[in-house]
Amino acid sequence: MNISKQLFELQKIDLQLDEWKARQNEIKSILADDSKIINSKNIINTLESKLTHAQKELKIAEYEVNEQIDKLKVNEGRLYGGAINSPKELEDLQMEAAAFKMRLSALEDTQLDCMMQFEEAEAYHDQSVKSHIKLIEDTNLQHEQLKTEHENLENEIDSHSPERASAAQTIAEEHLRLYEKIREKRKGYVVVEFKDSTCPACGAGLTSSKAQLARSPNTLTQCDSCSRIFFPN
Repeated sequence: MNISKQLFELQKIDLQLDEWKARQNEIKSILADDSKIINSKNIINTLESKLTHAQKELKIAEYEVNEQIDKLKVNEGRLYGGAINSPKELEDLQMEAAAFKMRLSALEDTQLDCMMQFEEAEAYHDQSVKSHIKLIEDTNLQHEQLKTEHENLENEIDSHSPERASAAQTIAEEHLRLYEKIREKRKGYVVVEFKDSTCPACGAGLTSSKAQLARSPNTLTQCDSCSRIFFPN
């Protein structure tokens, strides 16, 4: 009985099962990771704060402009209403009107700047909301696909588990224990295909007598360095 071949075939099944289970764990990690959505929401919250601030500044600027317009209207009403005849008072009103207009021009510039900042903040916010909605839609679609993949992998594992059990039943208990021990230690490959005078797993050299044993299909031979089992090919 070629025990190394039996173990090699068992390893094929185990490696495939390991690959499927590793992918399942990867899928679980992806499904549990909501950092992108959280970061996207945080960006929206930050932009909402900026938008609220810009809106408040715009309202203040609009109020100050309207207040200055009202002051200018009162001034012009007195200036051109005909009730004041004193040259000195008229001159004072004209100087006041000029100051009001200058102040109004500065306030209108500020209002324009505030309006541009508000529109920019609004645009960034709206785009961020659209991106967030798209991210949620894409994430939901991805999660549905991943859940389906996880379920398919579970079916594959379930369908191949009996094959694994059947293959293990044909192997002597002592050889199976050795296989499992090396598998746990090496996290993967236990049986390696042997072709020349070195271990294909760790590269350790073999003596001629050890190499001769490794080529025998009826002898279970291990590497002195990494303990892996040789399968002559």
